[in-house]
Amino acid sequence: LDIATNNLFWTAETYRIHETSPDKFNPTVDAGVGYFLPESRRLISNALDAAIKEGKGYDLELETLTTKGNRIDIRTTCEVTLLDGKPIKLTGIFQDITERKQAEKALKESEKNLKNTFDLSPSIIAKVDFKTGCFVEVNQAVTRILGYTVEEFTSKPFMEFLHPDDKDRTDEGVKKNKEKGVTAFENRYLCKDGSYKWMAWHGTKPDKNGIVTTIGSDINERKIVEQEIAKTKQFYENITEGVQDGIWVTDKNDVIFYVNSAMEKIAGVPKEKIQGKNILNDF
Repeated sequence: LDIATNNLFWTAETYRIHETSPDKFNPTVDAGVGYFLPESRRLISNALDAAIKEGKGYDLELETLTTKGNRIDIRTTCEVTLLDGKPIKLTGIFQDITERKQAEKALKESEKNLKNTFDLSPSIIAKVDFKTGCFVEVNQAVTRILGYTVEEFTSKPFMEFLHPDDKDRTDEGVKKNKEKGVTAFENRYLCKDGSYKWMAWHGTKPDKNGIVTTIGSDINERKIVEQEIAKTKQFYENITEGVQDGIWVTDKNDVIFYVNSAMEKIAGVPKEKIQGKNILNDF
């Protein structure tokens, strides 16, 4: 969101989550906020107001409707870009977390029906013994997502399944879980076929026996997209920052997502004020 122009840019995934497309829906702040359910609408409105006026980011889980009227749970985050101490742009993610929220709700609703929920959940639901570092119970989703049988996944400490570069970060997440209760972190798990897959974990505080109930969601596709975006940006920076000509790059919707330093000098304004503009309509 360019605060000065109120120009809001959505990615293709954001349109998909809202069950619409660029030719059918013109994204605006008011239109987007209008789809949230009443209490969530209040929360997102207050958060946006604080971001725009005070430069405060946010990370919220809310309830909203799609353009077709289907109710979903979403996670929305915001990072604020400042210029001379004043907010000029908001950038964030919009993620459908309906599947995870349904799994969490099912866990809370009935301990009696936990077995059915445990077995049928599309996410990995597991109990971890923090004393031994092993999964002591896990549902069948582990086979679909990571390829292991339940017996294979509970046979050794979970740290042995982790990507080497993620072990320290995961260890910190476990320590925070012990200290503060419910927490969340992301890491890469070794699949049975030898590949690694990104997982997002949400765990409860350890009980008196040191057992944690955790839900693991497959976020591999999202992580791959994020990495490709980072690689693309780095690619353009590597080949354009040393040239004297001004260069900008647009997406398929003619919205500028990259500006080199030379173009910033030629335009006489910070690149943050050029990025996010539509090259056909905003100049």
